Amino acid sequence: MNKDESAILLTPTLLGTAFLIAHGVSRIMTKALLLAGFITMNFPGFVEGDVRDLALWDLLFYEPFFCFLGMLAGLTAAHYAHVSGVRQSSFRRGFILYLIMVFLLTALFASSILLTLLIKLAFKCQ
Repeated sequence: MNKDESAILLTPTLLGTAFLIAHGVSRIMTKALLLAGFITMNFPGFVEGDVRDLALWDLLFYEPFFCFLGMLAGLTAAHYAHVSGVRQSSFRRGFILYLIMVFLLTALFASSILLTLLIKLAFKCQ
């Protein structure tokens, strides 16, 4: 398999993996802030629903699943890169760059949540 075919298969897998992990981590932060009482959420689609129960369900099952699925997708991409003949030095360099991208994407999601929280707290104090 040539480099173009490998890139066509690896690129969407790795992008999906990055967004799965970033989504899981940022939503875990959101639900933890909700349960701690720092933020409130409305679910207008529910006639009657306990927001705390929904947040606990998300925090304990749903959002960790996104993180786990992202890790599995990343391992699948790493295995595919290994068997498709990607050189070890290229794999290591790409892996480090990819980890930096996942960290930056997760930091972007997390900082967005924290900035929104700080803005709400600043206007609430006035």
